[in-house]
Amino acid sequence: MAVSDAVPLPQSQVVIFFIMRYFNVIGAIIVIASGYIGYTSEDSYLHGIRVSPFADLLLIVIGLVYLINTLIKWKQKESDDYFICVNCKEPILRTLSKNNICQTCGKKLEELKGFYERHKELKEG
Repeated sequence: MAVSDAVPLPQSQVVIFFIMRYFNVIGAIIVIASGYIGYTSEDSYLHGIRVSPFADLLLIVIGLVYLINTLIKWKQKESDDYFICVNCKEPILRTLSKNNICQTCGKKLEELKGFYERHKELKEG
């Protein structure tokens, strides 16, 4: 059985990965909606203080930038978001790694993408 770059990822990490993406989209939509509601209403107040229409427009722009950034990152391949330990051969989500060091064995982590081209000796088959 040959090993490729499509290393099966731990199910818990895959679930976390997709949940984070959906929460980012929902959060961006909420920010855009709150900016739009404030901008289109005649008077926009927050705790009794008048909010400038500029602040509402700024919320819309920030929400759009956040949404676009999330959608661009959504198209990244899963292998781009993972490191792999040379020693343990376990894939680790990029955001869960600390200083690119494996928490199990202490070795340095490498990018998952292209790992088996760089380490042909680790391929099975």
